[in-house]
Amino acid sequence: MKRSMAVRHGLAVLTAAGLFAAPVMAVDIPGPSVAVSANVSSTLTFSTTITELIPDGSGGTTIGPVVQTMDFGSLASNGTFDPDGPGGVAPQPRALNSLRAYQVFFGINAQQRPFSIKHTAGPLQSGGNTIPNGAFIVTPLSGIGGDPTPGDGGGSLPANITPGTRQSAVGTNIVLFSSSGGPSATMAATYGVTDDPNLGATAAIPLDQPTGNYVTTVVFTATII
Repeated sequence: MKRSMAVRHGLAVLTAAGLFAAPVMAVDIPGPSVAVSANVSSTLTFSTTITELIPDGSGGTTIGPVVQTMDFGSLASNGTFDPDGPGGVAPQPRALNSLRAYQVFFGINAQQRPFSIKHTAGPLQSGGNTIPNGAFIVTPLSGIGGDPTPGDGGGSLPANITPGTRQSAVGTNIVLFSSSGGPSATMAATYGVTDDPNLGATAAIPLDQPTGNYVTTVVFTATII
């Protein structure tokens, strides 16, 4: 009798061991297959947007309205300068200049290929008279959208993009920006008519500059390699 109970007890242990030791079999139930796609257009694009820069009253400027032309208005002396600092010579009238300035934004889709953005501009002329080239200045900016401050879309341009140098805007195929290839960003350059060397002026418009409506055309070109 004792032996029969022991046998039954052993069978119960084996049965329990068999129930809990059996592996759980994973079952895959096939579902539908879904196609996923995205397309990047092969279209190369280049755009420019011109805005007027508005003085902010503290020596800086803010971005103003979008315009179609750069009208620097009536040039005037707009203040004085002191040629000898605190010396005995009285402050003198500044050369003719404009209080207006413009910022041009450049957007390009070069498919991450190398590119350059250039402009060509002739002198500001009225009949046979010309405004000194060194007073019409272009300044390529090093920040994204012209803003070097991080945040709100600003910050430094990608390392593969090199701004050109501040110089007279008069010339043929002046390089404003060049890229060795890779990511791009919105670029910007400012244009002004000034007598201020700190703003790039290398020549002054004399106070007796002949009257007239001085005009020229700036042509922008993007070259993608």
